Amino acid sequence: MSLGTKEDPGNLGLWDQIAALKFIKNNIKNLGGNDENITIWGQSAGSASVDLMALSPHSRDLFHKVIQASGAALDEWASTAPVIKITKQIAQFMGCKSEDAKEIKAFLKKQKWEDIMDISSTKFDPNDKTKDNYIGFGPRLDDDFFAGKTVEQLIEEAPKKPTIMGLMTLEGGIFLLFGMKPEDIKTYSGKNITNAIKYRYAAECRAGKDAPGLQKDLIEYFTRRTCF
Repeated sequence: MSLGTKEDPGNLGLWDQIAALKFIKNNIKNLGGNDENITIWGQSAGSASVDLMALSPHSRDLFHKVIQASGAALDEWASTAPVIKITKQIAQFMGCKSEDAKEIKAFLKKQKWEDIMDISSTKFDPNDKTKDNYIGFGPRLDDDFFAGKTVEQLIEEAPKKPTIMGLMTLEGGIFLLFGMKPEDIKTYSGKNITNAIKYRYAAECRAGKDAPGLQKDLIEYFTRRTCF
C-alpha cells in the first residue's frame, strides 16, 4: 500500500527483498556459500523483482548474477501500479472520510488486516484493473528505491550482470480467468479464452498492427494444444 508521500512511499515488498538479500550477503559464508558469487532467481512477478533488484542502487551490489523466468522490469505492471488510488479507495470503502495522507494512514493502521484483505478482494473488479494495470498493489516509481529515475534510466546506469532470461510453460494463462463469475465456471470454454485474447489481452489498442497475428498465435497456443 502507498499514499505517495515521503512517509509512505510504498514498495515495501521490494524493501523486504533487499533485507533478505542483505541477510544472505552477510551470512552465506556461514552456510558454506560464496558471498562473491550470489545468484538470484525469480518467476513471473518474482522475475520482475529480481530485475528491479539488479537496477536499484540500494540492492544491485548485493549479488552477482540473475535468472529471470517470465517477467521483467519493463513490464507495464512492474513499476506503474495504481497503488495510491487503490489505497485511498480501500480507506474510503472502510469508512475513512479524510483526504489527508497522514490521516488515511493512521486510519488504516487501526483496521484489522482481515478486513483490509476482504475489501481489497471484493471491491475491485479485475476487468477494471486491466484498463490501466491489472496488478493493483505493486511497485511504483519513487524517489527512494528507484532514486527518482525511470526504469530505462536505471538500466543505462546499472552495472551489467550475467543474466539468463526465459519463459515458463503456459505463463500468464491464469489471467484468462480474470473477470469470470462463479456461475460461469460450468460453461467456460474455448470461446471465453478466444474472446479474452481478442478483446482484452491482445486487442488492437494494446498490440497495434500486430494484433491479428498475435491473437492467432495466442488462441492457437491456449486452445488447440495439449497442456498435460
